[in-house]
Amino acid sequence: QNTPEYLHKCSCSIDYIESQMSYDEYINAETLMSLRQIEGEKGLLFKTSPNAKEIFPFLLQSMLEEQGAKFDAGHIYLEKVIQDGKLVTGQNPWSVWAVAESMVEQLGYTPIARQITAEENTISILNTYEDKGYQQAKAQIKSMQAKQKDSVHRILLAMHSIVSVMQFEFGKSYDLLGLLASADND
Repeated sequence: QNTPEYLHKCSCSIDYIESQMSYDEYINAETLMSLRQIEGEKGLLFKTSPNAKEIFPFLLQSMLEEQGAKFDAGHIYLEKVIQDGKLVTGQNPWSVWAVAESMVEQLGYTPIARQITAEENTISILNTYEDKGYQQAKAQIKSMQAKQKDSVHRILLAMHSIVSVMQFEFGKSYDLLGLLASADND
């Protein structure tokens, strides 16, 4: 249900809320208009495109900022979740687990205990690398693998290394390959 009453109970976005409701419906949802923080990375990626105005006549992020929302970008292609009152937002699909658990909590329940996936662990390792550096991320891999052998999704780690090359961040790519080697050796 895309009504203001429903959104007052709890609202969620995983960087594609615009596909779930029209912009007019979005504007009319007063909970969203009074929000203070949102998540997302699309604006960061698309604002720098040479033909951005032609390809994307408006960006949801820009429209929300014009209405007073504060944009808080996380690391590109990594999990970032913010809960602001009853609004829960996630930066991209890598945030889906944390958004879901936050939504369950927001609705007054305790999330069911579950095994964390190798993908979640890898995203956590990548966030640790971004926030605390290579050595901390490497230590996190060792700790995770001591508890569970297949705790790192190696292909995902390799993909982030490739993305780093595509962004001309060669040192970062080298570091991520080092983390991949560490995950392979442990």
